[in-house]
Amino acid sequence: MIAKDYLEEQTLLDHPVNVNAAVEPTDIIWENRELTTHDKCHKWAHAIVIVLVMVALGFIVVLVLTKWKTEMHEKYPTVNCKNIDDLPVPN
Repeated sequence: MIAKDYLEEQTLLDHPVNVNAAVEPTDIIWENRELTTHDKCHKWAHAIVIVLVMVALGFIVVLVLTKWKTEMHEKYPTVNCKNIDDLPVPN
């Protein structure tokens, strides 16, 4: 803290010296330190594409199953079983 107070009043090459507290080493994600902004944007774009593909596939699955359900419902309509019991039994 003393060094910070001392440096706030100093200049270096006619520019004021700004001193900030250092980040704790445990707060740094060391694996991502070597990534450039371009790399981060590239990974972000890949993630968005993957999510959009997964959402589209889910939509297609729901659409196909709904169509199949409608076709099956038309082919095999709902039947009231009480009416079937009332039919005469052939001899």
